[in-house]
Amino acid sequence: TSLRLTWSGDIRLHGCTGCCMRWHFTVNGLECDSTVDGQVYQAQNLNIHRISTITGYCRHVSGLPLLQGQHKIQFNVGNCPFTDDLYDAYTGHHSNSRIIIEEIAPTRSPPSLPPPGPPIYIYQPNWRQCTWSAKNDDRDYGDFGHCSFTKQRDDTWLKVSYHGDIRVIQHHSGRWFFRIDGAECTVPDSIDAELYQSISFNNHRPAAITGYCRSAGGSRIRKGMHNVILSISRAIGRDMYTCWNSVCRMVIEEVPPPANAFPDAGGTCGGTAIGASCVFPFSYKGKSYSQCTTVEREQSWCATQGGDVGSHNKWGYCICNKKISTSATAYMPQWEQYTWKGLNSRINHGVVREIVFIKESDQTSLRVSWHGDIRIRGCTNCCGRWFFTIDGEECSSPQPIDAVVYQSNDINLHRLATVGGICESELENGAYSIAAGTRRIQFRVGQCPSFGPVSDPYTGWSYVSRIVVEELPTPKPVRPPQSIGFVPNYKQCAFHSLNKGEDQGIIIRCPFVKRETGSYLRLTYEGDIRLAGCNVCCMRWYFTVDGAECSVPAKIDAVIHITGSINHHRPGTVSGLCGGVGDGRTLQQGERNVQFRVGKCNAFETSDAYTCWNSACRVIVEEVPPPQ
Repeated sequence: TSLRLTWSGDIRLHGCTGCCMRWHFTVNGLECDSTVDGQVYQAQNLNIHRISTITGYCRHVSGLPLLQGQHKIQFNVGNCPFTDDLYDAYTGHHSNSRIIIEEIAPTRSPPSLPPPGPPIYIYQPNWRQCTWSAKNDDRDYGDFGHCSFTKQRDDTWLKVSYHGDIRVIQHHSGRWFFRIDGAECTVPDSIDAELYQSISFNNHRPAAITGYCRSAGGSRIRKGMHNVILSISRAIGRDMYTCWNSVCRMVIEEVPPPANAFPDAGGTCGGTAIGASCVFPFSYKGKSYSQCTTVEREQSWCATQGGDVGSHNKWGYCICNKKISTSATAYMPQWEQYTWKGLNSRINHGVVREIVFIKESDQTSLRVSWHGDIRIRGCTNCCGRWFFTIDGEECSSPQPIDAVVYQSNDINLHRLATVGGICESELENGAYSIAAGTRRIQFRVGQCPSFGPVSDPYTGWSYVSRIVVEELPTPKPVRPPQSIGFVPNYKQCAFHSLNKGEDQGIIIRCPFVKRETGSYLRLTYEGDIRLAGCNVCCMRWYFTVDGAECSVPAKIDAVIHITGSINHHRPGTVSGLCGGVGDGRTLQQGERNVQFRVGKCNAFETSDAYTCWNSACRVIVEEVPPPQ
């Protein structure tokens, strides 16, 4: 809809000759794309008060449509466009003045479907981050923390994540899991993680528990306020710990449905129906339909209310296994999630799981990630490698997407790991390395370079494992003209076998061109981190921007703490969203120097840290608008 904005009242210009002043409307501080304004010019010095009407329609501001909700309307006065001079203006006088605001529906032609082409909706990131600093929660069951979130649409999903420390001790097992409004995710599956270890070993390490959810407790997660909770339960023994001596966070994001999602049984997707079921028969342009039709559309559709399809009747697509086309100027995330509960794979060499993803463009990149258990045992000084291939080939641009587990002692340690990264599509000999179409993505296990066969590897365990695939456009540090909605801006700095033995200082530098002042940066490290050669010791990995740690809302860090001398390499994820650094300084647009560092923990001495051993590691920087 549009807003019709009207000023009715006195405006006057005085005390000058050959002068001009301008009165105009703004919405949320910005002028409408179709300017609503009026000017007064006088050739002689006159003092004439007169009633004037300034009116016009506003539908877009800065290329974006005015969304539903509260808007601030301002009536302003200032100089005319051809001069910077200001003169003696007067607004309102002894008579009544008024501003009238009307919401106007678009002019409707005879009943018809919307023309093909526009996106289902204009995507804008909607997210919230809740942080806790060194909460040091030692409960063995119950709720660790909650984070409220306002969902804006019925047909979207929620992506929920926990980034922070989790630990069990001795011969114990524990489970961490998300609940939404009191119930676990049921479509497609739980979002959880479990830890188990066979020896008495006090090992604090970071974990990334993440997943996508459409329904919780059997009910669709509709628009409105929701309470997202991270809960804890013990399976064997006790002495669990969460969020020790570091910042931990929950991140909640509203995302469009997955690329190849099917609607609820009997339901629809896309269109205007928000998942409602078809209603037969229905009429369209004088013809009755008792089943879905493709008239005027490439995909079959139906009405979701009886009677004629017109201005008040809603419609949707009958089958949603095809990506609905989106405008060339609007970005719509394309992703898929594949889940397995109790995977328990004992394969020691080869493909653990293969999935299929329909890629839309030759030039886009694929971001792939594994979230689940990886483990070796029954050996000392041994190593196992997990990695992705696309159509049977490892990524080479810029680096493989892999992770290793190495242990010097024989330990049976089941622990959540994230193996992920961005694989870029490069033009090679006239063809793109990751072409559009059906792509087969494999998650594999095998031996590490310079090591023998893997000893008793385990992939997946009793909790839910998942592979997530996202199709990413080329990042754009400069917003393209005519673009609407969110335009992704990101950068990946990837390396292989950095083998950094530094115990203090910068490990990775990743310069990033920030497009806007006031936006946030999502900073993520994925790769090997390790602490060894000490007893009751602790080291810390963390991000800085331009040399200062994040302070809005909190630091982005992770710690490893061990008791007992053990050399154990595993992948770790350090991630969070940053809106300001140091004393709260806003992150300005322009080139920002992102650094990933290592150093000692508070109240501990420097110990033997290691980063990015024998595998790929990467820093990913993403620019996003501020949170809700």
